[in-house]
Amino acid sequence: MAASHAARDQLELDDALGLLNHILEMLSAFSGMQMENMTRSIGWRLLDIGRRLERSTHMTRLIRELAVNGDPAAEGGLDLLLELGDSSMTYRSRYLSTVQLPAVIDLLLADDSNPRSIAFQIVSIARHIDALPRDQEKAILSREQRLIETLRGNIKLVDIQELCGTRNKRGKRVLIDRLLTRLEGSLYQLSDAIARSYFSHVLPTRSTSAGGTVP
Repeated sequence: MAASHAARDQLELDDALGLLNHILEMLSAFSGMQMENMTRSIGWRLLDIGRRLERSTHMTRLIRELAVNGDPAAEGGLDLLLELGDSSMTYRSRYLSTVQLPAVIDLLLADDSNPRSIAFQIVSIARHIDALPRDQEKAILSREQRLIETLRGNIKLVDIQELCGTRNKRGKRVLIDRLLTRLEGSLYQLSDAIARSYFSHVLPTRSTSAGGTVP
């Protein structure tokens, strides 16, 4: 029995890469169908908002893990960060040099022309939110719009060189860490605000034979 379990585990490990590639192909196909075939209704906008919120939070965590401590350029963290952010070719074509922390952070955090950057996701989410229906007067910003403006301001006003150069005694880049913490917190708040505004959290009820309802 133990031998069969070991063989099955070994088979699963050997096939893991193929399985992940298959999943990636399926997700890419789904994403293509979403972008090409879905009508641009409220449902599509909310779907795309969710995708971009996840991409933003994922990127904040990647940067924190790979660029906040130590020497990521020498340790290979920046190359891995660019690879995971699907931005290696963009970086090479733009900078034509070895990877440097300020340029990588600028590309993945603040460059709103890079489809994988946090700034690009924020701009896209802002467009969707502006197009969603609201009960308030248009002259009054909704909570989602206020949070978006805060996120855009935090990114737009950042000094990349200062961000990457300030380190504490342990070598931690404290300004990057603080900024990422603020961004991640605001992204979660934005997600909650959108959920409260556009999704019903009332549990459905069903009728009983006595004419009442139960959860």
